[in-house]
Amino acid sequence: MLLLALTLGCQSNLNSKPLPTVDVSEDDERYPNDGGPGGGQDTDGTDEDTGDGGGDGGGDGGGDEGGDGGETDPGDPGDDTGGGGGDDGGTTTTPEPTSEEVCYPGADESWTTCIPVVDWSSGWGTDYAYPPPYGGDPQYNAPVRFVDLSAATASPSLSLAPNFVLDEFMQEWKGRFGVLQSHVVAHMQDIRDRVGGAVSVNSGYRNVTYNAGVGGAEYSRHQYGDAVDFYSTSASLGTLEDYCYDVGAGYVGLYDTHIHCDWRDDPLDSAFYDVGSFTGPVSHGVFEVEVLRGAEWAEWEVWADGWDEGEPLKVWRALDEDGVAIEEVTAPTYAPPWDAATVELTVGGHFVVVMER
Repeated sequence: MLLLALTLGCQSNLNSKPLPTVDVSEDDERYPNDGGPGGGQDTDGTDEDTGDGGGDGGGDGGGDEGGDGGETDPGDPGDDTGGGGGDDGGTTTTPEPTSEEVCYPGADESWTTCIPVVDWSSGWGTDYAYPPPYGGDPQYNAPVRFVDLSAATASPSLSLAPNFVLDEFMQEWKGRFGVLQSHVVAHMQDIRDRVGGAVSVNSGYRNVTYNAGVGGAEYSRHQYGDAVDFYSTSASLGTLEDYCYDVGAGYVGLYDTHIHCDWRDDPLDSAFYDVGSFTGPVSHGVFEVEVLRGAEWAEWEVWADGWDEGEPLKVWRALDEDGVAIEEVTAPTYAPPWDAATVELTVGGHFVVVMER
C-alpha cells in the first residue's frame, strides 16, 4: 500500500478562497509548513450543542424548520451535551454592568438591541483564564468585558437579528459569561437572507474550560466570539461556503455535516475588547493529509488532521489523459474509474491534492 503524507499550511487571507495545489508522485513523502497557532486554522473540537437554538423570533433553530437548531450530527466526534461545561467561574455575586454595552441588529435591524457588559474578573476562575495572545498578536487578546448571561437583559429569547436569538450563540449552561461580537450576528443574518431558509447553529461562543472539554484548540476563535458552526437544510455546504466568503469570513472550514465560519480578520468589537491598532489577517495554521492507495483499482482512503471539529469534506475528481473530467464524487473513500489518468482530491474545501494514476 502506498502512503502519501502531505503537511499543508496556509497563512494568507482566505477571503479569496484559494485552493493550494500539491502535485504528488510515488516518491513524495511530506511537505513541511511552519503554519500558525495550534488553533490558528480553528481546529476546534466538535461543539454539537443539542438543545441550542430554541428559536429565532420566527426563524431558524427550532423555528421554521421544525427544530433544526443544535441537532447532533452523528458523523462528528464528541457531542458536548452535558460535557465540557464550566463551573460559572466560581462566581456567586452579580457583577455591576459597566457603561459599555454591545448592540446587535435586532428583530427590526435598527441596531438598538443593546445589552450591558460587565468587566472580567480573576474571581471567575479558569473558565475565563485565556492564554497569552498567540505570538503577541492583538487579534488573540483576551476579552476584557462579557455579557452576563444570567442577567435579565440577556434573555435567551432576545432577538439579536430577524432570524436569530441570543440562545443560538451563547448558553448560560456552558458558563455564566459570554462574548458575541456584533458583526458576527450581522454576517450570519446576511447568510440567512442569502439562503432564504433555516440556518441552524451548532456552536457559537465557548469559554476556555468548555472549549478544552470538547477538544477545542487552544486558540479556537469560538473563545473570542467571532466563530459559528452551522448548517442548513435549504443550502448545500458548498453554497454556505460561498456565502461565508461573500460576507467576508476570514476562515471557512467544511466538515461532513456542517460548516465553520469565523471573522478572525475583522477588527475586534470594542464592546468586549480594549482595541488597539488592527494588525490585519491572522495565520491559519497547519493541515495534514495522508492518502492511502492500495492496488491500482482498489479504493483510496484519506486521513486528515487539522480539522478537529469532525471529518473534513472530501471531494474526488477523476480526469482522463486530456484533462477532461470523468466524474466528481463526494465520499470518504474513492475507487478511481479505469480510464482516470489523474485524480484530484479537495479536502475541507481548502486544499487540492493532485495524484497521477
